[in-house]
Amino acid sequence: MTPAPPSAPIRGAALSQVKAVELPAPEFPEITDVKTRAYLTALSITGRFDDAAKAAGVSLKTGWNWRNDKTDTAFQAALALALQLACDRIEAEITRRALDGVEEPVFQQGRLVGTIRKFSDVLLMFRAKRLMPEYRDKFEHSGPGGGPIQTESVLFYLPANGRPVRTES
Repeated sequence: MTPAPPSAPIRGAALSQVKAVELPAPEFPEITDVKTRAYLTALSITGRFDDAAKAAGVSLKTGWNWRNDKTDTAFQAALALALQLACDRIEAEITRRALDGVEEPVFQQGRLVGTIRKFSDVLLMFRAKRLMPEYRDKFEHSGPGGGPIQTESVLFYLPANGRPVRTES
């Protein structure tokens, strides 16, 4: 098996030339407590509350208390930034896996003989749905002709014989 080319032509040569940009961790200068700052930095990188608590050397409960203290406006603003940065990292990874693909090892008779680049069509579709309205799922939340949805109240009960009986109100 021959190794996959560096970029698949169907994905577009111009896109394959764009390299992933490493997002720097924010410093959160408005947060003075070292543990709180470590918590927010780890959260911005991993997007996980348990990893953030571990990195800061605090319990999950402490992190929960920090997040739910709505009076600390500086922390709430930094928390929003940290969560947005975590989302940005996830989105960058989704895009990388969909457009650049990932190298997977290829084994024959138990020995590594090369790699193959695999792309994620599912992640690409999620990306398309986010950016391109025509690819989004369509839902009708109205009745016929755009009017209200007609409903009917129905009650089922079980009499002593065990057979359901339908009554309409």
